Amino acid sequence: SQNVQALGEVCIELVYSGGTLQTSPDDQGARRELTDSAKSVTDKVSHVLATIQAGAVGIQACNSAITTIMSLVCDLDTIAMFYSAGVLHSEEKLGTFAEHRVNILETTKVLVDNTKKLVSSTAGTQEQLAEAAIQAVKTITAEAEHVKLGASSLATEDMEGQLL
Repeated sequence: SQNVQALGEVCIELVYSGGTLQTSPDDQGARRELTDSAKSVTDKVSHVLATIQAGAVGIQACNSAITTIMSLVCDLDTIAMFYSAGVLHSEEKLGTFAEHRVNILETTKVLVDNTKKLVSSTAGTQEQLAEAAIQAVKTITAEAEHVKLGASSLATEDMEGQLL
């Protein structure tokens, strides 16, 4: 609120400077005063924007999380498409699906907890919301990797199973 008040004050100064210059268009001092007032307005606007951005940390983290999650969903859709077409395979030894299933289930439990924290953090501070969003994205990213590995291991184990 102090930054907004300071912005209002320099805007008033700008209006007065503009009025002075309008009544005396040849006055170099008035012209300089108008230029200085305009620079002060620009400076104060920057402070207000910085304050707004600092207060929106949680929102920015959520927007970033949405972008990351959308990308992961596209990756998983692609994996599913290749698996359904019977062309998903890996050159690497990936282990069995049963091994990956354990990781998928454990990560899913963590994801449920992260989601609960994310929902409850909406009533907290922007920093709490940002932290909850970051943790959720980390867990979702890990979950997506486990699912990809699990799908690839299924494909490696049984190429005929992909055609079903």
